[in-house]
Amino acid sequence: MSEKHSDFGCIRFHNSQFSRLATEAGNQGCMGSDGKILANAFSASSRTTEAYLQAVMDGFDGQVSAEFYVLSRQLMQLTLLHALYVSAGRQVFQFTPKILADFKRTDLSETPIGKLTLPYPAGFIHLGLQEDLALDEWWRTEAEFVDGAYFHSGPEGQLTIQLTLSRPGGNWSKLPGPSFSIPQANLNLPAHEAIDKALDADIAETEDNRFKEEIHDTVQEWDASTRPVVHAALSLVLNALFYLDGYGADTDLIVPDEAPQIARESYEKAVKGGKPKAIRNARNALMVDGFTVVRLCGIAAAYSAVQDDAEKDSHAVRTHWRRGHWRMQPCGPKLSQVKRVWVRPTLVGKDAGGAVKGHVYSVDGVPVVK
Repeated sequence: MSEKHSDFGCIRFHNSQFSRLATEAGNQGCMGSDGKILANAFSASSRTTEAYLQAVMDGFDGQVSAEFYVLSRQLMQLTLLHALYVSAGRQVFQFTPKILADFKRTDLSETPIGKLTLPYPAGFIHLGLQEDLALDEWWRTEAEFVDGAYFHSGPEGQLTIQLTLSRPGGNWSKLPGPSFSIPQANLNLPAHEAIDKALDADIAETEDNRFKEEIHDTVQEWDASTRPVVHAALSLVLNALFYLDGYGADTDLIVPDEAPQIARESYEKAVKGGKPKAIRNARNALMVDGFTVVRLCGIAAAYSAVQDDAEKDSHAVRTHWRRGHWRMQPCGPKLSQVKRVWVRPTLVGKDAGGAVKGHVYSVDGVPVVK
């Protein structure tokens, strides 16, 4: 399939030259229902990385510098996560700009990640280009912006996230975004602490001792310049996963409004006819145009009734946003179970409801622009 720009990071990679083995493994089934990764997914990932490094060596007289090894690690993870995404049925969750703005006003400093109960153990979160989340590593010719993320939740709840990046105007470097893993042992930590541990763990090890020190220095240099942005991006993705854990998607599979009308009508007609082959062909046609079917999130009112009770006496303070948070609320028989409830960010103050000037909030040293 020829490469074509798409706003969806998962479609961009699917259309790239490195996706073939991942797609094949995903189509064959490379993940158990509990999220366990099967051997063919790891095989596709390692074979893709070997092909990438060979191509680099062919172009550089057999030499490979540290940054290419760093990129090969990211490509290895991306190939694996794409295979799992395909194996899970190519599930894409698209979040509205309004709910993403609320996520950026939601505090994760006291929220444990816990073992998430997600609709699917692997998938893709489509955020759209986030202009406040730019990564400008020196190996990229210009800055790129976070626009989505792959996710995978393993049998014990361990979580892997990989960001996808693009630029305004419909181009991208074709380089993989950074990936991070949060092991089971860190799931009960506050989310910000778990994120920092994941970032710390990435500064580090390689099996190739010839490049160990050089790769370590490269990753350390990258981390020093990008940690605030990556931290904020991972916080945004975790909020999206918390929403899926607490509320699920707000719609079944639909075609985004931005997709070409003919492709959208073709898919809807195929679904109405109920023939799997026609549905598959219509979905593939969408992908050629750079789109896919999605499950929308952020349009339901399921969470809107939960407000922070700290709004009392709001008339006495300057208008501002009171940050949201996630509450682990007991429920079920004799309150033996726990569900995740979102207390949304709230506009408070004597002029609440009017225009609010921007502010910069800082949570654990991570700036979040409002």
